[in-house]
Formats: sequence, C-alpha cells, structure tokens
Amino acid sequence: MTKNLKIVSWNVNGLNEKAKRNKITNVLKKKKVDVICIQETHVAKKHKHVLINKYLGMEFINSTVEKKKGVAIYVKEKWEPKMIYKDEDGRILGVQINFQGEKINVVNIYAPNTNRPEFFKKLEQVLIDLADNKMILLGDFNAVPVPEIDRQTENRKRNQGKLPKSFLDLEENLDLIDIWRHLHPTEKQFTFFSEVHKSWGRIDQIWTSRILTLRATNEQS
Repeated sequence: MTKNLKIVSWNVNGLNEKAKRNKITNVLKKKKVDVICIQETHVAKKHKHVLINKYLGMEFINSTVEKKKGVAIYVKEKWEPKMIYKDEDGRILGVQINFQGEKINVVNIYAPNTNRPEFFKKLEQVLIDLADNKMILLGDFNAVPVPEIDRQTENRKRNQGKLPKSFLDLEENLDLIDIWRHLHPTEKQFTFFSEVHKSWGRIDQIWTSRILTLRATNEQS
C-alpha cells in the first residue's frame, strides 16, 4: 500500500511546443508521482487539448483565451480526483483527492507580479470556502515568505518581493505551514533567478494544513 502522497510542483514557462511537452513528460514519468501541479502553461483555451496526457494522470486545466498564464493538475485516477475550483484568470485551480480514505484539497496557483495583496485576499476567501478538508496549497507565489533567508540579492531593499500581509492573514487564518521551511529551518535554497532584479528567490512553495506536516518528507532533484 502507498504510504506517502508524492507531489511535484513545476513552473514550466510554456508548453506550446511538442518537443518541450515530450521532454517534461519523460522527466515526470520517471518520478512516478501521484499529483503534478504545473504553472505557466501558456496554452490558450482553444488549444488546451494538447495538455491531455494520460501518462501523467487525469488532467484538470485552467487556461485563458490568450497564450498567457495557465495552470494544470494531473492526478492518478486511483485517488478519485475531482475539480472543486478554478478562477477566470488562469491562476487558481483546485482539485479534491481521496487519499487512502482521506479527502485532501490540492490548490495550484500562479500568483501575479502585480496586485499581489488583492490576489491573496481573493485566494483566502476561495480557500475558506474549501476549508472542510485538509489542504495543500502550492505553486509559483512570485514572492518569498522571509526575504532574509528566502532571497539573495545585492539590492538594499531587502523586503522587495515579500509575500504581502494578505497572504500572512491567509496563512494564519487557515493554519498553513511552509513545508520546505518546516523541514529546513535555516537552509537557503532558491527556485528562481530574476534577471530584472538580479536576485535569487524561493518563490515556488508548498504550504499544507498543520496536521499534514507530521507526514511530510522532502525529495529534491
């Protein structure tokens, strides 16, 4: 019996090219994961069929009319996935899974670079409406929790790119834990380099309901 739920989150920065989709599929197939959350598909609604991939699992897609933004979730069918939410902007997608008799909401996000306070305030209301089950919130947050250890920059504005207060309210009200930081209290590791700001940042994160931290492990690649 499977003891752990294996999840991958990946900002792919575009999936319109077939060669790139095939390459990413090959990488993910080797990982043998249960849930795959992808951000920035850049696949327009009218072409979303190119994201159907049974090798990865049952697909859930949130696209816009333009080749911008876009998130997707793939889940192995044995976990009985069903969509519970998607927004109109191609930035939020929620799927409920039944993991060994336990219902868990997996919410994949691609946060904007601008108007972050408004985005996370809206997200909080979405999550509150879904709060009956344990939760995993993950994706590209486009900001970091603690700049002192989650960013590396020569810029003196240390708080630039910090998650807004509306996210801190969300975190507190839903009792969510930054799972990587929970497992690595003092370590510095980054997921993205910004050419504009010449800085590294841990903008890709996974937050979970507190009770799920007891079972969390970390796998790096």
